[in-house]
Amino acid sequence: MATIKELLSREAIRNTDRLEFLSDGVYAIALTILALSINVVSVVFYASCLAIAQGLEAALWMYATRVRKYKLIEEEINPHLVRYHTILFLAAAVIFLLSIGLAFIAPVVAVVSWVLLALVQEVIGGILRRRWTRKEGKVAPGN
Repeated sequence: MATIKELLSREAIRNTDRLEFLSDGVYAIALTILALSINVVSVVFYASCLAIAQGLEAALWMYATRVRKYKLIEEEINPHLVRYHTILFLAAAVIFLLSIGLAFIAPVVAVVSWVLLALVQEVIGGILRRRWTRKEGKVAPGN
């Protein structure tokens, strides 16, 4: 039987997949639910902080990818990658803003709605990969 120390060591983790990533996210959300007392004030505060952080991250990303004179990113960055991350950052901010409204109706539902981030990432990634492969006639990144 493996000890906890062995299970958590870096040598024990060889590879990850999407299902593991999703299960880790659900676990983290479950811990968040336990850590926060599920009331309107705490959910609204937490979702507001995350919405602001994601909004600022989106603004910083858009600035860095559009202002070429300061060379904040590589010139040859794939424009599809730029669009993909821009959409993801904005989608996360929107989900957190919507969860603030949900918190006034049912705080637990608002917290559970944060799981949508993983689903939205997969759906947006799939849609954009299909578009890229049709336009370029190439194998999509990640396939």
